[in-house]
Amino acid sequence: MASLNWIGMREQISLAMLLELQRENKIKRDIAGQHLPEFTAAFTILLLGVFVPLINLSIVPVRYGMVQSQFDARIHELAQLGRLSEAIKADDATALNQNALNKISGCNVRDEQVHLCISSMKRTDRTINISDPGTITSDWLPDGALSPCDYSLVLQAQVDISPIVTFALFGAKIPGLTGPLTCEISKAAEWENSGRDAATGKFFINE
Repeated sequence: MASLNWIGMREQISLAMLLELQRENKIKRDIAGQHLPEFTAAFTILLLGVFVPLINLSIVPVRYGMVQSQFDARIHELAQLGRLSEAIKADDATALNQNALNKISGCNVRDEQVHLCISSMKRTDRTINISDPGTITSDWLPDGALSPCDYSLVLQAQVDISPIVTFALFGAKIPGLTGPLTCEISKAAEWENSGRDAATGKFFINE
């Protein structure tokens, strides 16, 4: 009889311990559930406040360097053409063809312009910009009164460089982080053809 009572007591103790263990586990789960929203909020702040800005700050300079390299190669190609009119037409065609590529790479090139910058080496305070072929006056030509002159072909444009991840940050507009970074790029190359057209007698730079 005593043995049966002892066995019954052991079963009751085991059942009580099992119930207590279940109660403790439930309490731990409740506590963990209470901290889950706090953890989610902290993780979101860490993601938007640290990781995303770091990604954008690393990708924007890379894209800026790509555009700089593209412009540098293009202006040197244009400066090797025979006539100023050919350089301007070639730039217009290249700009149209590369506009789609620029958008794919996260860069939007706009307001692109090519002009010739002429600086007198005799009169260092004299400089003019020529955008239309055939409008260089005689004083600024290679045999003119202000010669010798430095002839540089200049390529300028506005470029919108988009970050890899865009998001709204409490309504704030931060270029390079929450939206595109707009910058002006200017590249120049020395005009190489200073000779005359044998057929017309005009300088190639003024045709």
